[in-house]
Amino acid sequence: MTAIQPARLREQVSKLASLHKNPDEFIRELHGLLNHYGRHVYRAGKAAAPSRLLPSYQTPEPVLRQIELEMTPILEKDTAAGIVICDALWDEAYFELKMLAARIIGKIPPQYSVEALNRIFNWSSQTKDKSLSEALYHRGLVDTISKEPDNAINRVQTWLDSTNKKEKLFGIQIILATLENKNFKNLPLVFGLIGPLVRQAPSDLRPYIIQILIHLTHRTPNETAYFFQQNLEFSIDNDTAWFIRRCLSAFPQPTQESLRASIRKREKQRNLNE
Repeated sequence: MTAIQPARLREQVSKLASLHKNPDEFIRELHGLLNHYGRHVYRAGKAAAPSRLLPSYQTPEPVLRQIELEMTPILEKDTAAGIVICDALWDEAYFELKMLAARIIGKIPPQYSVEALNRIFNWSSQTKDKSLSEALYHRGLVDTISKEPDNAINRVQTWLDSTNKKEKLFGIQIILATLENKNFKNLPLVFGLIGPLVRQAPSDLRPYIIQILIHLTHRTPNETAYFFQQNLEFSIDNDTAWFIRRCLSAFPQPTQESLRASIRKREKQRNLNE
């Protein structure tokens, strides 16, 4: 592995970024740069860490961070060319190139957020690499939504209404990414979006729904408790009670007791009706 000299690295990455209008040259130069700094530990067919399912240059993080830093203003000012570069990066087989695509796709301006969201969904559906999935959601998705969270959340219903579980999960991930933005205030919209899921939720989506509910409980416990109590009345089976029990510890003790009482009352009513 070549030792990193910051001034030299900045010069090399600046040269790389200057090629952004020519994707083929950009990708060739990038492979050379990553190979130059790589540890050369793993290539296809050799053993890898459990989370690394792709060939990798084992490039140090400072190199990737410098490339991300250099590409950010390009994505903001020459977005069309930047999106082409993102697509070219993701199409490559190597881990670092896909990781860069995941990390910089969220840097494009908000007027291109539909293009970013579609790519994040498609790429997340394609990869089985945990590190890439986390980067797509926690970097690409969060960055995309942070610019205009209200616009992003207003598009969620289309994803949630889908019969495709991957699309439905993506809608849930958009809600989670939106709630990470402390400036987002339209919590009533979130309650409205997740109500049907709390009343009747597919088992494989429940862990993600719990994350949303915990977020809401921390931000507005009284409103979340009221939301739970209202949805108990409309729950088709015991799904709402199931969610309440798993979120109870996040509430103050008096609210916990009130919610437990609501569950008991609902279960008694259900038994009488059977």
